[in-house]
Amino acid sequence: MGIMSQTTLCIFGGLTLVAFIGLIVKWDSLTGSSVKKISIRTSSLLLVNFLFIFTLGLALNNYGGFYGSWSELVGIQQVVASVPENSIVPITKAEIAAGTITPDGGVILREVIKGEKSGIAGTILTVLPSSYVNLVQSNADPKSFRIFHVMQLLSGFPGYPSTWIHGMNMVKYFEHQQLIGAMPPTIAVLPQINVLPHRDTECLNVPNGPQIETWLSQDVIDFEKKHLNLRDERWGVAGYSTGGWCSAMLTLKDPKVFLAGASIAGYFEPQFATPFPKASMAEMAAAYNIKAIAASNPPTVNLLLVNSLRDASTNKETQNFYSLLQKPVKKSEITLVNSGHNLKAWNKIEPELFQWFGKVFKEERISTSKKLSA
Repeated sequence: MGIMSQTTLCIFGGLTLVAFIGLIVKWDSLTGSSVKKISIRTSSLLLVNFLFIFTLGLALNNYGGFYGSWSELVGIQQVVASVPENSIVPITKAEIAAGTITPDGGVILREVIKGEKSGIAGTILTVLPSSYVNLVQSNADPKSFRIFHVMQLLSGFPGYPSTWIHGMNMVKYFEHQQLIGAMPPTIAVLPQINVLPHRDTECLNVPNGPQIETWLSQDVIDFEKKHLNLRDERWGVAGYSTGGWCSAMLTLKDPKVFLAGASIAGYFEPQFATPFPKASMAEMAAAYNIKAIAASNPPTVNLLLVNSLRDASTNKETQNFYSLLQKPVKKSEITLVNSGHNLKAWNKIEPELFQWFGKVFKEERISTSKKLSA
């Protein structure tokens, strides 16, 4: 039983209820001042409280997607058999058949790959729309797949790629915007960003540590382009909280890779929840000073900042960064008035989020076509 399984939650919820009722029924028989009865009462109360807190933790984890497995919860990094980059083959009908079918006929794939450049072995969830699935099933020419745009969706810390699917319900909005034509044919790639158990890397290349920026900006992209027969063009990237920082950072630092970024309740300088050595942190702060890039040497990219006025942790910083951004950055913003720093608040803006990316993707494809025909 997985940590995010509804069965697991129901079992522990049932055990909590049974233990609570049992304690009430048996309480009178446990009264007394003997050491034995005091010990039993104490143990029973501790057990009920433990089960209640554990069940509450499971429910919160199911909502927020903080940990994807029991091993992650206890800090054990399990690396299963992964696909080396040099052995990537085009997607097959068998893979499509083995994936999770979405309500509109799309497919969610789960793969573990080992990045050739970063050396990281991590999980990638790929959301393929029904239009892509139909091409695979009809044995379409490989060039047919080049109509698809791609965007990465990043979690927070702690967090797991599936949070976007379960906590944010992104598949519903992602597919709908494509069905109504507000978004061109697009694939969503949800890569793991938290690869060190209980350690916050802020999506950076850590000195003498994991190279997360390289993993996201090179390895994940190289794998998907080869595996899905995608054209060589810039991607979009969006994330919430820590993922929001990652999205803004990747867009400004790697503009040849990312066309557009959306920071949802993010921040704009590294904020390590778990520290590294001071020298390493100082080196990373200097290397990832995106405020300096935004103000003095910004690239030609698109940035969307999603801000919540009641989110004390990011509101002011988001407003200041928006003012800091200079041309040629094309900047946009969405402001939530009565929302805080949580998935329920961010879930509200997903239709606008995907519409914004859809507009950016369409404009980029038109611009590219004009340049090629000139």
